Amino acid sequence: MESKFYDKQLKDYTVKVTKSKNIEAKRRSKKGIRIDRFMKGMLSMVFAVMVLSGCSYSFSFNNSNQLKMEDAKEFKMEKTLADPIKQITIDSRIGDIEIIKDDNYYVEINYRYFNEKPTYKLENGILSFDDSKAFPNSYSISFDIKNTIKIYLPEDADLGQITISTASGDVSLSDLQTEKLKVSVAYGDLTLKKAAAEETNINMSSGSSNISDLDTKTLDYSNSYGNGDFTNINKANTNSQDDSRIKISMSSGNADFDTVNSKNLEISNSYGNITGKGLLINGFEADLSSGDLKISKSILEKADISNSYGDVILSLTGDTKDYMLDLSTSYGKVDVDGKNYDGHLIRENGGSKRLTADLSSGDIEVTFE
Repeated sequence: MESKFYDKQLKDYTVKVTKSKNIEAKRRSKKGIRIDRFMKGMLSMVFAVMVLSGCSYSFSFNNSNQLKMEDAKEFKMEKTLADPIKQITIDSRIGDIEIIKDDNYYVEINYRYFNEKPTYKLENGILSFDDSKAFPNSYSISFDIKNTIKIYLPEDADLGQITISTASGDVSLSDLQTEKLKVSVAYGDLTLKKAAAEETNINMSSGSSNISDLDTKTLDYSNSYGNGDFTNINKANTNSQDDSRIKISMSSGNADFDTVNSKNLEISNSYGNITGKGLLINGFEADLSSGDLKISKSILEKADISNSYGDVILSLTGDTKDYMLDLSTSYGKVDVDGKNYDGHLIRENGGSKRLTADLSSGDIEVTFE
């Protein structure tokens, strides 16, 4: 009897493992191998560590080239009235960068360096700053260098392009209008508020970001290690049928959305949760590897959701009859308006909206209000 019992246990276990492998193979075929995204994040993190160690072109644990405060040179520009600015390009290895609302155009720089003086120009409306030769190739710093670059813009300033890149430092941008906005932060945080741009591209390697009151036609955002908060994105646009597009790629961190309007919203997250409320989206796609998805008080015309390990909890505005449903989970439960459907539900009721969710291990809970 004992032998039969163990034989049965082994058989059941083998069936479960085989089923799990088949599910995972199908998911990888459908969505691609997520490990690639994780490895890209790891490479970004290595780069951030290099920056933190003060290394731009080489990586070394040798502290023989340790920079000292007393050896630093200083590039200092007090807040100075400037000619009108139409384009901004800043490339900084170490320093905080700010764009601030004011009554006119001003520039303020406080920068310590050790090799060549950073290059700063404002010609024909184009402002540029580059400190690529201001530091040794390999070095370490044991003090707070406190480098800052501040650009002041009047309320009616309308720029063609803003490009900002910093290897180590925080970026704070507010009250600006531009056709193209591109921000890259390797190690540091980003604050972006009260801005308008036709195209917005943001890349974070290691740091959190807070983006609020942004009007943009396209937003491409990526973050390897850090959280992303998105509030009042295209708030004034209540038409989800326009051609706006938002794409969010997270490797390790949480993403939170509050009041976001867009024709398409595509989110991927390898390790972290996704939460949202007040979304007005035509085409919604969410792909999670390990984390929960929670959406409330939102209208999703067409939603396609996948999750390997985590729950999906949706509270949508409307009536259940408005949605065609295709919900399945391999290890978990499916619950719609309080009724359990034992892991799988397909409902073709002719509704104009569609909701699809495919989970490997996790619960699906959907309510309508």
